[in-house]
Amino acid sequence: MASNTIPFALPPFRGLVKRIVLAALAVWAVTFALSLISSEMAGLVYAKFGLVPQDFCSGLLWQPLTYPLVSVKQDIFGLLLSLLSFWFFGSALESERGIRWFGEFIVFSSVTGSVVAAVLSRLAFENSPSLRPSMVVLGLGPLNILLLLAFARMHPEDELVFNFILRMRAKYLAAIFILIYVASAMTTGHRLDLLVAVCVSLAGLAFLRFAPYFGFRLHISERYYRIRNAQQIRKRRRAAKKFKVYMNQQGKDVSIDSSGRYIKPEEERRDPNDRSWMN
Repeated sequence: MASNTIPFALPPFRGLVKRIVLAALAVWAVTFALSLISSEMAGLVYAKFGLVPQDFCSGLLWQPLTYPLVSVKQDIFGLLLSLLSFWFFGSALESERGIRWFGEFIVFSSVTGSVVAAVLSRLAFENSPSLRPSMVVLGLGPLNILLLLAFARMHPEDELVFNFILRMRAKYLAAIFILIYVASAMTTGHRLDLLVAVCVSLAGLAFLRFAPYFGFRLHISERYYRIRNAQQIRKRRRAAKKFKVYMNQQGKDVSIDSSGRYIKPEEERRDPNDRSWMN
C-alpha cells in the first residue's frame, strides 16, 4: 500500500487550533503572573479550572472544557512541546475535515471522556492513592493522545519525517508515543491523567466510528431542511389540490405536477428563444 511522506514542517496557524493554542498560552501567562503575586491565587486557578473529579461531581461542571487550557506554570518546556504537538496534528485534522467537525470532535471527546473518568475516580477509585478524586488533571496531554490516535487511524500508512533523520509511519509513531506516555504516567504516579487520556481517546474513537463524516451539526442541519422541504411540498400539494377543485368548478382543467406546481398549458408556454416579450 502506497504511503505519503509528511515532513515535519509547521502547518498553517489558523482556525480553532489557533484559538486553543493562544488561549492556552494566555491562561499560562495569567497563571504565572498570579503566582508572582500569590501562590494561593495560582492554586485557585488549578483547583477551579483544572479537572478535579470530586469538585466536578460537586457542581463545577465547566472543568471538562477548561482543564486542557490550564498548565503547570513551572513546566514551560512541556507546555511548548504540548502546544506544538496539538498544532501539528490538530491542524492536519482540521484542514481535512473542517473546523466544525474538528470542534465537535474535540468538545465531544474531551467532555465525554473527562466526565466518565471523573465519575469513575469518584465512585470506583476513591481509596486509590494515585486515582483519588481530589487529584487534579491539567494540560493538553489527553487531547494530544487523542489527536495522534485519530491521525494514525485516518492515515496509518503516512510517514512522518522528523528533522530528515527519523522516518516512521503514523501507526507506529502512535504506538510508541502511547507506550512512552503510559510508562511515564505509571512511574510518576499520574495515573489519573492516564485514566482521563484513556477515556478521552475511547470517546474520540467512538466519535470517529459513529459520527457523520462532517460532524453532527451539518448532519442535523441537513435533516432539518430535508424535513422542512418535505413539509413545504405537502402543503403545496394540498393547496394545489384545492386549487384544482376550484378551477374544475369554474369549468377549467388545470395540470399539477407531483410537487404541487402548476403546469402551464402548451399554448401558454413561452419560447425560450423568443425575446420579443422583453421589449
